[in-house]
Amino acid sequence: MCLIIDKPEGTSVPDLWLSNAVKNNDDGWGIMWAEGGKVRVEKGFREKGLKKWAGKLTEKHALIHCRLATSGKKSVENCHPYPAGNGVWMMHNGIISIPSSNEDWSDTKHFVEYCVKPMLAKYPGMYGTPLFDGLLSYFVGNGNKLAFMDGKGEVQIVNKRQGVEREGMWLSNSFGIAAPLKSFNGSGFYGNYTNHDDWEEAWDRRHSTQLQLSDGSAFPARTPQTSTTHIYTTHLCAMCKATTTAVEDDWEYLVGVGYICPVCYPGLENELTKPEDLTLYDLSQLPMEALRGLVREQPDAIALIIGLECGVIMDYEGKDVSKSLTKEGK
Repeated sequence: MCLIIDKPEGTSVPDLWLSNAVKNNDDGWGIMWAEGGKVRVEKGFREKGLKKWAGKLTEKHALIHCRLATSGKKSVENCHPYPAGNGVWMMHNGIISIPSSNEDWSDTKHFVEYCVKPMLAKYPGMYGTPLFDGLLSYFVGNGNKLAFMDGKGEVQIVNKRQGVEREGMWLSNSFGIAAPLKSFNGSGFYGNYTNHDDWEEAWDRRHSTQLQLSDGSAFPARTPQTSTTHIYTTHLCAMCKATTTAVEDDWEYLVGVGYICPVCYPGLENELTKPEDLTLYDLSQLPMEALRGLVREQPDAIALIIGLECGVIMDYEGKDVSKSLTKEGK
């Protein structure tokens, strides 16, 4: 998973958010804003570069992207945003299932070149319309978020409801700014680095198939134990990017995201189960046990979510109270 931050003019992204975002999504960053009738873009890999540009653009409406690669090479070219044609640029958070014609390209690059650019070339007036939003949402699915900006500074976010609001800003997810996972059974995934330069220098080692101890030495590869009751499977976790072997039933699979390992999922589940952030789509992705627990503990919150998405909120007597809630500002 990557991270997109929509920063309105006059707001500042907290330094801690940027630090965590780069560590959690360390395959490059990009930032875009409108100036002089055009979209300006800066890209890089180092945390201090992102902080420098974010600090300069406090008074500008800017979109920030931090990349966690799932396909394509690690390069400046594959850092978001991508030019989508007609002066429009695009960022993406998620995984798009699309045939690959170039192993160096990311899934986002393929989608821009083969879907978005042809659409805007043929229908230049479609950008910014509900039709544009609806078509792209249909193409990529609810698990993906797309953020666009044109030379006028007009922003359009596809599947915006799947993101979250934090301190006056929109984020494509909330775990991207959380403190990065540092340990697994007492041993560090990435080691304990004192600064981001050291973190970047160990990039190749961090992306190997073996975990790393806190001193940087290799963590012994785990060999599944023969068992008559458990089946072990190996997957690449979409969050921590570690190739891990675990009991098959302990893995979680989210549509549009991928496999989530047993270490990362509890944190993700905690994020999903905050009532203020939930949508019907989020509910559909929760494991049945977690959903049942949420229904038992917070039935009113579940009823409100369903009512808001259906446009009707009923009280306990079966009366529609949508208008009264709206008038009361609830």
